Amino acid sequence: MSDEPEDAAPAAEPPPAGPGLPPGVLVDRRRPHRAARTALLLLVLAGAAFLTGMVVFNGLVMPQLIHGRGEARVPDLASLSEAQAEQALRATGLRLSRSGERFDPAVPRGLVLQQDPAPQTVVRAGRRVSVVLSLGEEFSSVPRLFGSPLQ
Repeated sequence: MSDEPEDAAPAAEPPPAGPGLPPGVLVDRRRPHRAARTALLLLVLAGAAFLTGMVVFNGLVMPQLIHGRGEARVPDLASLSEAQAEQALRATGLRLSRSGERFDPAVPRGLVLQQDPAPQTVVRAGRRVSVVLSLGEEFSSVPRLFGSPLQ
């Protein structure tokens, strides 16, 4: 008989050896949990780094790329000649683009009739402002027919 009491708990057996390991080598069964925790921590850190990068990029880099040249307020070019309009735009950092001509009896020939963008609009510096120039009042010539045959 043995010296141990019968109601005593049997001695704890060592955990089985891992696959391909000799008997008696203990395997830490907690590693899969530790690896998952490490992977989750790395994922959270990578997400935080990504969000920090996005905030810095959107807050500091993009405004410099988009608004790097500055902004300008479009002046009112109505009733200015093409040369005067070009000079007014150059002073604000904008450029003139002639987009056409149109007859208008109210505006004398050669003056700005219409512009795009509208006056007082804030735009990026260097942008083109399109203008339509007036051709003045449209005249038509009618041939003299008095005393001529109907044919």
